[in-house]
Amino acid sequence: MELNITVNGLAVELPKRRADYRCKYPSRDFYQPAFLALFPETEPMPRLFADYNAEIGTAVPWDVYYNRSLRFGIPEDAPLKEVRAAMKKVAPLCAELCKGYHTDWDGNSMVGVWDASLRDKIQDELDTFFGIERY
Repeated sequence: MELNITVNGLAVELPKRRADYRCKYPSRDFYQPAFLALFPETEPMPRLFADYNAEIGTAVPWDVYYNRSLRFGIPEDAPLKEVRAAMKKVAPLCAELCKGYHTDWDGNSMVGVWDASLRDKIQDELDTFFGIERY
C-alpha cells in the first residue's frame, strides 16, 4: 500500500503505524489527543498527516495559535486501517480548504484565514466516520 499519496494538489501522508498518532507519556494516565494535521504552507504542496499533541497542558504550537495550521480531532485509539480510510475520505475536502486559505495581518501577526463552514464540515465528516457525538 502506498503511504504517500497526492489528492488534488494535497500531499497525504498516511500513518505507518498507530504510534504516529497514539502516544502516552510515562507520567500520564491517559493518551495524548490525536488529530489530523493540515499544513497549507508546506512546499511544494499542502500537507495532511496524522499526529498527536506533544504538548502537555494548555500550550499550543505557534502555527496552531496563529491559525496557520489546522487540527481535526480523531480518536487516539482508532485502528490504523480506519484512520487511513478517514484520511482518504476527507482529503478532497482538505485540498479544497487549502485552496481558499490565505493569511491576513491582524495588527501584530500574520494569521491564517480559512473557510469556517468547510473546516467544520471536515470535522463533522470525521466525527460521523468515527461515530463521535459532539455537544
